[in-house]
Amino acid sequence: MKKILLLLSAAALWNCTDYVADWDSKYENSFAANGEIRICNEGEATIINQNGCSTSFVCANNSWVIKGTPQCQSETKKICVEGSTTAIIANNCAINYICSGNAWIQYGKMQCLEVAPRVCEEGVTIPVTENGCVANYICSGNAWVLNGEIQCENVLPSDVFVDARDGQTYRFVTIGSQVWMAENLKYNSNGSSCYNDNVSNCANYGRLYTQSAAKSACPSGWHLPSESEWNKMLSFTGDCRALMINGIDEGTDEYGFSANLSGSSLNAPGTYPIFWTSTSNKDVNLKKDMCGVSESQKNEKVPVRCLKDVVSGQNETSSSSAPKSSSSSVKVVKPADVVVGSITDSRDGQKYKTVKIGSQIWMAKNLNYKTENSYCYNDNSANCTKYGRLYTWAAAVGKSEKKCGYGNLCSLPSGNIQGVCPSGWHLPTETEWNTLFAAVGGESIAGKVLKSTSGWTGGGNGTDAFGFSALPAGFKDYKGKYNDEENDAYFWSSTETYSDFAYYIDLFYNDNNVILVDYDKNDCFSVRCLKD
Repeated sequence: MKKILLLLSAAALWNCTDYVADWDSKYENSFAANGEIRICNEGEATIINQNGCSTSFVCANNSWVIKGTPQCQSETKKICVEGSTTAIIANNCAINYICSGNAWIQYGKMQCLEVAPRVCEEGVTIPVTENGCVANYICSGNAWVLNGEIQCENVLPSDVFVDARDGQTYRFVTIGSQVWMAENLKYNSNGSSCYNDNVSNCANYGRLYTQSAAKSACPSGWHLPSESEWNKMLSFTGDCRALMINGIDEGTDEYGFSANLSGSSLNAPGTYPIFWTSTSNKDVNLKKDMCGVSESQKNEKVPVRCLKDVVSGQNETSSSSAPKSSSSSVKVVKPADVVVGSITDSRDGQKYKTVKIGSQIWMAKNLNYKTENSYCYNDNSANCTKYGRLYTWAAAVGKSEKKCGYGNLCSLPSGNIQGVCPSGWHLPTETEWNTLFAAVGGESIAGKVLKSTSGWTGGGNGTDAFGFSALPAGFKDYKGKYNDEENDAYFWSSTETYSDFAYYIDLFYNDNNVILVDYDKNDCFSVRCLKD
């Protein structure tokens, strides 16, 4: 008994010797009446009808390849209700469909059941269970024959979604407060390709994209993550090995992210896992000894992992969202209890609004004091007026790059570090930032309530409930490029981790959360001063 080995899979090759079609004279150039394959002539097309389904094939590279989407008369007449599912059963195989955008779209791979390897005794029946499907077989004429229809659980798994554009399915995982694709994107768009133009590489590792193409490649409801969003995830996991497929590069796949050694257009599969960020010319490498964001190579194509959008007003929670232990006893402040004031910087006469939140008094504007190694976004003085200046970490703590810059361990004294702040004010420590987050309700909502009510892209404005008015000033990287205006607000702390890194705070346009992580001291971030 012959059976379909692969059906209704747009990328699949059709092995005609394993298929017996309902023969028609119009197939005479492809199949004989007995079902045997005829010569496959390049570019030739044919149609096969079976079990109420009509499937078009074209001859390519000496093989019959499915062309377009199979049309199944009985099933496609079923009313398509958004989110509902159905199945097509044929020749020991089951194909699941989901209704998306008023059309039936295949999800998951077709499941074909193999008959159990046991002696066939006439009239004996056996059940076979595989891949969520159950089929009953009966021994007839010394062969196992399907007895009735295959029964499959026809429900889309809770950790899988369907890309309505092409019917591809993807697993997703929650890491901290973020929801990530657990597979590389395979959507065929302009600016994307398979490594070496080999489709098997796309099947195994996903497609490779230019950064421009990657920025618009994700499905609706998902987006290409920024550098800061990748850093947020890496801060939560603490180790790239926890994101790698188990057994590869010492990977444990603790979070189910399942990064593989996908490589890029310039590095063959099997080298390292690399993905685009939405930040200009930045990618992220998850190899154990190269873990983090790096500068991309010119003209490189790189895989994509998409990040789920945060619904406006959604309050995310996670195991990482609780205030740090050092500030766990801080009382949550009511917005009505905030006290507004102002100060004038005697050095240059600039005036700053202040807010008292709990026990702390903060500047409610970014510092705009001009000093060495401080900059206006895009070198435009109007942006200094709008956002304040951007400072290297050494400039923020009031030291030279030679003493405290990237590669130089600064070893600041304990106590308040005035740095670039006016007299009587100082650059806040990591602990003092955490005290603020605890006072406004915790890290999980601090981003929302501390962000300004305007200026953020994509509906990312905050409520500014405490008058802190964080603006999306972006940052300047060590290469001199400006990034993330209207997307992110970055603020330095005075806490150094080692010679290269210091802690900074990041608020995102598409997240209610806030993170505190360490990064390069030679990047330039905003400064908020805290009263001594």
